[in-house]
Amino acid sequence: YIRNIRVIMPGGICDDNPFVWHRDATTCRGRYSALEQAAETLVFHPEFLAGLSQNRVIRFTQAANIAESEVSEWPERPQLSDRVWNDELRGMPEELYPALATILHADPWLSMPYKASDNYIRSFALLAKQTLNKNQTVYVEYSADGWDRGR
Repeated sequence: YIRNIRVIMPGGICDDNPFVWHRDATTCRGRYSALEQAAETLVFHPEFLAGLSQNRVIRFTQAANIAESEVSEWPERPQLSDRVWNDELRGMPEELYPALATILHADPWLSMPYKASDNYIRSFALLAKQTLNKNQTVYVEYSADGWDRGR
């Protein structure tokens, strides 16, 4: 069986600037790094980062799929090692929210799933504390659109 497949977009970055995508080395006037080479450290595509770079606060409600989330315990959360991120019932891995906010120098607005246990919320708070910069403000909301739970 085929295992450990990764899909990596073509192109790369120049001079370690994660916000500017280059089609190839010919458009870079500095040190070019192909996305394939930088895949371990560069989780987000440069065009995705560039599109979000003007935001001061990033709300992760849709990325977390909070409206549909059935996650209640911390071990149930999506994992970085999952074969698919952001499936129909779970969002992106929680580790990505503070990572993205830190790269963007933005404040994260984090939504907790409506079934989240106290342990889940404590674990998420610890993750945020350990990974965010001290100058970042964290906004936390319990669920989102909680009145729409009965669809």
